[in-house]
Amino acid sequence: EDMSLIERLRRDQVALEMCPTSNVQTGAVASLAAHPIDELLLLGVPVTVSTDARTVSSTTLSGEYAALRHAFLWTDKTWKSIQAHAARAAFADVP
Repeated sequence: EDMSLIERLRRDQVALEMCPTSNVQTGAVASLAAHPIDELLLLGVPVTVSTDARTVSSTTLSGEYAALRHAFLWTDKTWKSIQAHAARAAFADVP
């Protein structure tokens, strides 16, 4: 990990769109449990969750959410944070 890059992402609130199932399928990460999404969240980097090529990956956004909730034991608070990141990344007004 390049901590200076992570610090810049956190400081500038640059959202990273993550497609965990696709990342596992393409070999970018060994497993869902090894995915960096949880660590990035803990470090304050805004992340969003997506499906990449939904039909190629044979997943849905609900499926991604369920898999991540199971892998990282995320709470509703975590999901609200991720949804707020997604809204901000889409330039929506977020309180």
